[in-house]
Order: sequence, then structure tokens, then C-alpha cells
Amino acid sequence: MCLDSNYIEVLKTLYSKLIETDIVWVIGGSLALKLQGLDVEPKDIDLFTDEEGAYEVEKLFAEYLVKNVSLSSKDNIRSHYGILNIHGIEVEIIGHIEFKDERNVWEVGRKLEDVINIIEYEEMKIPLMKLESQLMGYSKIGRKDKIELIDEWLKKQK
Repeated sequence: MCLDSNYIEVLKTLYSKLIETDIVWVIGGSLALKLQGLDVEPKDIDLFTDEEGAYEVEKLFAEYLVKNVSLSSKDNIRSHYGILNIHGIEVEIIGHIEFKDERNVWEVGRKLEDVINIIEYEEMKIPLMKLESQLMGYSKIGRKDKIELIDEWLKKQK
């Protein structure tokens, strides 16, 4: 897998600070798909954590802060959301994500500890969101392109 060197540098920046903390975190989105072998090009980095972790990440990376973490909702997703810009790459902080179900009730996503797949990459042990968990998340927000991509990849692995 060939990852753009800018993404590698940003991962190293994130990893070097986060590894020194007790923050539970996991990389999701397209970057997690790419690092697990799928043919996709990331446009940003999605860093998932819990509510407290989101505010801790904000403090830890204050020098890169573009948008302060705050409770934010869009369509059927709600989280403690903020944005960093590290070496020109946007890093979305997503804390305690919730999805609105068909009854308009907010439901909490799975515990982060249950969705982590750790991979070794560039001398880092990076926690990535498991493909099955990403599939579930993309289903809840109607991302058909990502659903098909993950589905096809998982079928090839069997």
C-alpha cells in the first residue's frame, strides 16, 4: 500500500503525542480503509474518540486547531466535533459519535475498544476502525459508495 508522505507525517505527529496519553482513539474513514488494504484515496483523517477524549485531543494539538471541539450535529450524525490542520491535512476530531435512527432517536455508536484493529505501519501501532464497524457506520449515514467498496473487499477476503 502506498500512502502519500504527508499523511505518514501527520500520522506520526498524531501518534507520537497520543501514544503518551490514556486517550482511547481510533482512525476511521478513508484513511482506515486505505491502511487496511482497500483502494481508496483519503481526503482527510477521521480521528474517533470519546467525549472527554475529543476535548483532550483539542488541547494536545492546540497549535493545529482550526475549529474548536463542540457538540455538533449534521443530518443524522451528532458528535463532539472539531478540526485540526496538520501539515496541510485536515484532521477531524469526532468524539462520542451518535446516529439518529428511523424513529428519530439518537443512539450511541459501539464502544471504541470493540471496533479497533491495530496495524503496524511505519514503526507505529495504529488503531484503525474495523471494516465491519465502518460498514455499519456508513450504512447509518447512507454512504452507498463506501458500503459497496467495503462489501466487495470483504467478499474477496473470504
